[in-house]
Amino acid sequence: MDVAWPTALVFWHWWILGVACLVLELLAPGVFFLWVALAAGATGVIGVLTPGLPWEGQALLFAGLALASTLAGRRIWRPGAVKTDHPMLNRRALAHVGRVVVLTTPLTNG
Repeated sequence: MDVAWPTALVFWHWWILGVACLVLELLAPGVFFLWVALAAGATGVIGVLTPGLPWEGQALLFAGLALASTLAGRRIWRPGAVKTDHPMLNRRALAHVGRVVVLTTPLTNG
């Protein structure tokens, strides 16, 4: 049985892509691959529910789900969305900008 690659695309291919994206999410900084992995997993689930879906439809479905989940994820997971009472916690150098301090010992050489 010699079948060309795109026409043999089935649901478990999408699940493998989803797992690969989750592994990339663990290795790469950021939260981008998580949303692509969710889209691949959802495409796999839809592929199980509709087994006659051609590979073109699966690819378009994946592209649409990846775009929608990425946009929704960016809206949910914004970097500035977390409010804290210590805004300079991880930017310690910026916490000193503009501060006036009194020296307790004179500076060496000037």
